[in-house]
Amino acid sequence: MTHHSKGRTVVSVVALTGVSLLTALAPAQAATEQASSAGRAPDSATMASGYFRAWEHVNYRGAYCRWAGNDSDWSTCEPGGNVRNKASAIHNDSYAHTYEDVRMYWGLDYYGASVCIPRGWYSNDIQSLHYPDNGPGAGESTDDNVSSHKWVASC
Repeated sequence: MTHHSKGRTVVSVVALTGVSLLTALAPAQAATEQASSAGRAPDSATMASGYFRAWEHVNYRGAYCRWAGNDSDWSTCEPGGNVRNKASAIHNDSYAHTYEDVRMYWGLDYYGASVCIPRGWYSNDIQSLHYPDNGPGAGESTDDNVSSHKWVASC
């Protein structure tokens, strides 16, 4: 497993930019800090693809799907076909623009608990990423437990 510290990256960005991003991230902060195998992809590593991706197995293996838009039901996605309640690794590789962050939902049609994934954030194993207390599914792991997502302006 790869270990990164997402929380420190966000705090550094906030300190450097002076933006009150930390307040905006409050609902997702607790959840993202729990992800021991998560981090922010280095800006110099690759150019952004513009997609949010989810893989069936840890370490980015197995069936996967990628999205450039919202999806209210992960059981029909391209190219993998179905990762609803099956995803174990994710990567938000979006472009910097108005809707660059992704909110993952416990239920279909954007229902229930949700956790926000900032642009550039990735995890090869989301088992320790839990939904915050914001609806049905609160406190549960996101591993094999995501049904929909939508792009949002900020976390």
